[in-house]
Amino acid sequence: ARGNLRSVDLFASVGYTGENRNFPAVYRNLQDNQIVQVGVKIPILDWGKRRGKVRVAKSNRDVVLSKIRQEQINFNQDIFLLVEHFNNQAQQLDIAKEADAIAQQRYKTSIETFLIGKINTLDLNDAQNSKDAARQKHISELYYYWYYYYQIRSLTLWDFRTNTELEADFDEIIRQ
Repeated sequence: ARGNLRSVDLFASVGYTGENRNFPAVYRNLQDNQIVQVGVKIPILDWGKRRGKVRVAKSNRDVVLSKIRQEQINFNQDIFLLVEHFNNQAQQLDIAKEADAIAQQRYKTSIETFLIGKINTLDLNDAQNSKDAARQKHISELYYYWYYYYQIRSLTLWDFRTNTELEADFDEIIRQ
């Protein structure tokens, strides 16, 4: 836009003339008159139109830069939150693992107690439901642990196990 502030246009045109009452026949028998024009256009007064275009271009640039800064902030926040979730998930996974082990032990104890007749079927059923719920919770926490791990890995493009950048060979992916 700044480059167009002061512009000079050079133009040239060549043409033949022809006359006829029917449109298709206009260019059949052209006259020997040729028109050649060469000229220069220099705007003397544009009422601030070009300066306005420069201001609009600067404004658009500022908007794009602002969007880029906001996207960078959002990206950093996403990474921060994912790392927080991952760290918390590791603790949740440990708790779920311990709860699963306790529920398994409770169920074994309940089976032995049921066999000697000290508890009824409802208590045994309750122990089994608790065991199953604890196992499902443990699997769910394990799933989220790895989900957060691979989300961080894909956003950062970093392999934490080997401490190397992740690279993809797109040619090989396309061939498959």
